[in-house]
Amino acid sequence: MPQIGHTPDTFNFHSSNFVNVPFYSVELSGDILQQAVPVGMFMIQPELVVRKTFLEPVADIRQVEQEYKYEGTWVAANLHISLPTPETHPDFPAWKVGMTPEEVYDLFWPAGWHFCSPPGKPTATGRFGPVERRFWRHEFRQEDWNEKTMDADELLWEHLTPMITRSQDSQGRRFGQAVTFPRDCIETLRCRPFTFAHKVVNKWHHKKSVLIGDAAHVFPPFGGQGIASGIRDAHQLAWRIAALEKQPQHSDILCQTMLDAWAAERTKGIQDAATFTKMNGMLCNNRKPLIFPVLQAMEWFTQNFLGTHSFNDAQAKAEQRGFQGVKGGFFLNDHEGGCKLPQIYVDSLSSRKALSDTIFEANDSPLRLLSLQQGTKAPSTSINELKTLLSDASIPEYLLSPTSIIAMSTSPCPPESIGSFAAPEIRKISPTPLNDLTHGQARRSYDVAAFQQRLGKDTRYAIVRPDFYVFATARNLGELRVCLEGLRKMVEGTGKVRSSL
Repeated sequence: MPQIGHTPDTFNFHSSNFVNVPFYSVELSGDILQQAVPVGMFMIQPELVVRKTFLEPVADIRQVEQEYKYEGTWVAANLHISLPTPETHPDFPAWKVGMTPEEVYDLFWPAGWHFCSPPGKPTATGRFGPVERRFWRHEFRQEDWNEKTMDADELLWEHLTPMITRSQDSQGRRFGQAVTFPRDCIETLRCRPFTFAHKVVNKWHHKKSVLIGDAAHVFPPFGGQGIASGIRDAHQLAWRIAALEKQPQHSDILCQTMLDAWAAERTKGIQDAATFTKMNGMLCNNRKPLIFPVLQAMEWFTQNFLGTHSFNDAQAKAEQRGFQGVKGGFFLNDHEGGCKLPQIYVDSLSSRKALSDTIFEANDSPLRLLSLQQGTKAPSTSINELKTLLSDASIPEYLLSPTSIIAMSTSPCPPESIGSFAAPEIRKISPTPLNDLTHGQARRSYDVAAFQQRLGKDTRYAIVRPDFYVFATARNLGELRVCLEGLRKMVEGTGKVRSSL
């Protein structure tokens, strides 16, 4: 990851200018999404190819407006910053107060991401890419853009210069004058106006062509959801393509089922991303609401007296719900399917302190059947019984095979003590004890019991997908039999499953 970007610590909201102290900061260093790893990253933008020339004339696939409507022209610039030094800039006043080149960089180009709201032009700006490469993204809204009378570079410097001007360092040592970061240490990689909008395709796939990323959806710059949504598009699509490729005989029904379900889920994912973007946009594009100090006080109270950090975290709640309630998704709504799996550190017979996504390491099939138990307590079902159940359900092994059964404890215990009933080839995993994790691994709000809380304490079996979503959960063998029947019928396209036993 360090080769393509870096992880943020905060999102900061400022009035007018990122020189001003933020009126609100979103702390990102904790495990607010229950995924163990950092919440996100600022990465180098990839080069893309769009859909317009190909699928619009053939299949009438267009990007159309959604419920959240936004359109505006922003000037967007990518900058590369070089460090001034006493040798290259001997008269730079920062040296007189004992600053180093790195301290100068951190002062004028502060870490994190910064949203600046009126008065002044709405702005989204901050570091991106690998830390050592010192890339900076600067975007600001330009009303009434006129390409004949306006110059993007001139507008950039007019807007940016006050933000990279200081009269003292972070410790209050004064320079004796207003000091602007050396212009010859700033390389403009790109600067031009963009018309940003929020639009989504009216159809996600056509025959063997599937749209993801910017070809499928576009977002305004103040939510950070464009690349994030594109990665989710790909992650949730890849395992389906792999499964389709493993079919002994090609099935148009399964292909259509898989892609239609993916499209339904991604539509919901984009709606959630648009909601987050809209919330950010309210703070970025408008003056600070008068009620905002009251909301901040309520948040401070919940964090300091109630011990919770999720007062305003609508995104975290949406992440946990996942696709629950979505019609046509590849999961069983009646069996708690569609929710997002958390990610924790787990121990197995072969490794310690590995991320739980190792559940989905190379195997014959993409889906996994988790047999859940509490610690060393013996389960009521043997692995052989589960294998027989899979065989009786006639589930295609390219989707869920007997080798995909995993015995998992929902509470910490030595993995070798899990289910002595299990055959030697069955994988066994359990949550890594909290005191075995480093401070960097056990991020604030990290929860060893996240799996049990998300799946439910009465759940004994879970069929899970490699994109970390739950297909279905079951409290007993009868319910598991119904879930497997539902999977088979979904694959065959033969209709709804019957109610639980």
